[in-house]
Amino acid sequence: MNSFIKTNNSDRNKTIIKYSVAGVIMNLGLAVFKIIAGKAVNSHAILLDGINSLADSISSMLTIVSTLVAGNKVDKEHPLGYGRLEYIGSMAVTVVVLYLGAISMIGAVKGIINHNPAPRFNTAAMIIMIISLVCKIVYGAVMRRKGLLLDSAAMIMTGADSIADAMISVGIILTIIIYKATGVSIEHYVCIVISLAIIWTGIKMIRDCSDKIIGTRTDPELKRELIRTMVANDEVLNVSNLVIHNYGENVNIGSMVIDVDEDMRAGELTRLSRRLTDQAAEMGVAITSVGINGVNTDDRDLEEIWDAVIESAMKNENITRVNRPNIDGDGKKISFSVVHDPESTNHEEVKEELAEEIKVLYPDMEIEIYSDIDM
Repeated sequence: MNSFIKTNNSDRNKTIIKYSVAGVIMNLGLAVFKIIAGKAVNSHAILLDGINSLADSISSMLTIVSTLVAGNKVDKEHPLGYGRLEYIGSMAVTVVVLYLGAISMIGAVKGIINHNPAPRFNTAAMIIMIISLVCKIVYGAVMRRKGLLLDSAAMIMTGADSIADAMISVGIILTIIIYKATGVSIEHYVCIVISLAIIWTGIKMIRDCSDKIIGTRTDPELKRELIRTMVANDEVLNVSNLVIHNYGENVNIGSMVIDVDEDMRAGELTRLSRRLTDQAAEMGVAITSVGINGVNTDDRDLEEIWDAVIESAMKNENITRVNRPNIDGDGKKISFSVVHDPESTNHEEVKEELAEEIKVLYPDMEIEIYSDIDM
């Protein structure tokens, strides 16, 4: 399992670091030019944008550090690695974004109250802001695309931050155009609007990052694809109790139970289990255990019960999946598990209703229904 985690993330981490280094270099360059230009033309907006770019370079550095730490080898105290530290690095980026939004707002309000002198915008300032706009949009789009490809929260958030910064450049460019055309300076009012946009972006980013740290439901498409891959093996009749835990981006640890013919031999089961874990690893999930549920595939009565249970259960909109039933030795008890819709809360009521429906079909049998874990 440890080798799976290390191999699966090595190239990914290198890519994240490479693009983050590019962000550090770009933002440092933009920061220097905008701070100089802001002071030269007496523009609070350009100066603030320069400080913003400087902070962005710090954010990229945080992403690099968190990725390097998250890529550390597993150890005795952390057998599943340090992948979740990447989420903490992402949280640090969101704090920087919120801070920038706050100081931008304060600076803009002070400028209005104090009636600061109008800036002396020139062509050089316009060129610098246009370059900044292009760089921010291109870098933000690339980081977002790569972040989605690599499933990196830090890259996605950095990309979102860069696009938000492009809005600042747009606002300043419009301010310069209006000032040149009319002689009226609106930069402080533009800064207020931009500050609100930055703060809102930070709030959304911190919410998304918090969800990652707290833990969210496994991507349903990943689970569906994993189940499809498992049941594509002829020996696997059904997959149930599939539980997947996330320990960092692209580090998923899971377990499952499979239904197989009860006549399968131990050696066959061992080879099947190894094959399934290898297939899951290729999909980014390290399966730590495969439970075995033996099924009598020649029992026509069981197949009839199975079809009846499926038909009854799937009529209920609060049930999304049914796991194959078992019948005890004397044929007096049917037991099976169901997966509830994530939005439903009345699990016990749903199971009681389903048990009553099946009881009508098989009055001599005891019905026992469990709630399966859906993670």
